[in-house]
Amino acid sequence: MGGLGFGSLAGGQLADRLSTRRRIVAFALSELAISLFAFVSVFVLYDTLYLKLGQRALPAPAVAAVLFLTLLWPTFFMGLSLPLLSRAFTDSAGRAAARIGSLVGGHNMMPWGLLRGDTNCLNAVTGKAIFGATCQVKVGADSGITGWRGALDYDGGGGGSNEYHNNIVDGTVDRLYCIQGDPAPNCVSSYTIVDSLTGNKVGGTGQGIEDRWATGAQCDSNGNGIDDFNEVFTPTGQVSPAYTVSCPDSPWLIIIPIITYESVPVQTVTIRGWTLAYLSSYGCVGGNNCAGGKGHWEVSIEIADAAYSQSAGFLGNFDPTSGVFIRRLIE
Repeated sequence: MGGLGFGSLAGGQLADRLSTRRRIVAFALSELAISLFAFVSVFVLYDTLYLKLGQRALPAPAVAAVLFLTLLWPTFFMGLSLPLLSRAFTDSAGRAAARIGSLVGGHNMMPWGLLRGDTNCLNAVTGKAIFGATCQVKVGADSGITGWRGALDYDGGGGGSNEYHNNIVDGTVDRLYCIQGDPAPNCVSSYTIVDSLTGNKVGGTGQGIEDRWATGAQCDSNGNGIDDFNEVFTPTGQVSPAYTVSCPDSPWLIIIPIITYESVPVQTVTIRGWTLAYLSSYGCVGGNNCAGGKGHWEVSIEIADAAYSQSAGFLGNFDPTSGVFIRRLIE
């Protein structure tokens, strides 16, 4: 236990100082060190400790010390390996819980809603995603929805500017969210209704998106400094699935709930589905200088997929302990 503890502590410190590529290399070296001990274990444990030292009448403290030092090598590297591996799959400690629970997922749930029946990203009849279509999820111009421009207050509590900003940067929430009425496991005690967030959140929107993008492109094959839509999603040329997720760690990859509202002014919305999308842009409308507090930010996305069932779609229930499970990352 001591070796595991010391290794885990050292692994956490080391992982914070290494790039993603070097974390993976360090993890591989840790596994190699464990394998080397396994290779010599018969000689160390049987030929040396048992046959030679086992015949001697050593005091109990000496036996304990010998055993501790012998097992320190493999247990230290066992403890070292997990922090290196988990940090290799997340650049933020705030997302570590999600990635450790599900190494195929991501914490990318944005605090905006895609209004069902009022977007050109979804087929008006079937509700299916129109692959590559562009639409707005955080509207800047005045709309018919009095007092609400598409922002959501996850976890309740009023949705201050810092919370809204952080939701955009890392997509993390504290509650478990599901589609209303879905019988999937763990959805029985989940949340399906989200408070709306009034106002335009000028500072939080622009700064949050910039900070999210600033974490860096993960799949920039053409050297333009960003992950393009076709670098994040690769079209298959088929009807279903129409794409594969090529870059699951990209900050341009996001998940947005499909929502409906019951009355105006909008105070709460109900989750009816999920969308997998690309965070394409944001722009200032209704003013000349949004950064100076004048005008409104409008956020645009390009959609990849939509699902109306936790079990049948591309993702599972949003669980802060396991992350969003994107099924097609496995398929």
